[in-house]
Amino acid sequence: MQILSVQWWKKLQSEHTRLINKFIGLCKKNGPADNRDRQRFWPNPLHELGYKVEVIEQDIKMRSGDTVKPDVLTVSNKNLHALVSECKSSKSLREDQDRRYTDLSPSDLTNFAKVYDQKRLRHDVCYVVGIENHASLSAHTNLPFITFGQHVERHGEFRLSKLNEKLAEPIRWTGCQSLHHITRSRRLTRTSSWFRTSSGPS
Repeated sequence: MQILSVQWWKKLQSEHTRLINKFIGLCKKNGPADNRDRQRFWPNPLHELGYKVEVIEQDIKMRSGDTVKPDVLTVSNKNLHALVSECKSSKSLREDQDRRYTDLSPSDLTNFAKVYDQKRLRHDVCYVVGIENHASLSAHTNLPFITFGQHVERHGEFRLSKLNEKLAEPIRWTGCQSLHHITRSRRLTRTSSWFRTSSGPS
């Protein structure tokens, strides 16, 4: 089995795939929690809230008859919360897609978001983007954003207050360990298609 260098890894991944992998990294236990070396590791604020990746690029049939296919669905059992994430590597946002995400309800997620009290499940939808595309995209939606620039930042408000509090301040990520340390584990998801080296624009 050929081992790819970090340089080749970066070349093979599209920007859309990199956004997916960066977001997945926020949910992973990546390094020491308390010592001075922590800044070398990928930040993991969503892991600290108990989020785990459940599925990636999975069609979700809504009770309305519509379908959405989020890039990543993460679930925090302890917070009874699902975070539905759509990664956008372009400056365009489809109105019909945004409408479907806005109409999504917790009952649409019950086959994928398993928590200890299913009746109390809540959810949020967010877009995951590069900071260079945020202004163009945010003009066309009321949904919140997680952006990657020199920092990880939240723009807009989540329904879950703990998410707003955890992402209240920008989080430094540049200079951390390469993403290839984060995305090698197949424990991330129950789907077989999570790991990709290329992708079309979203």
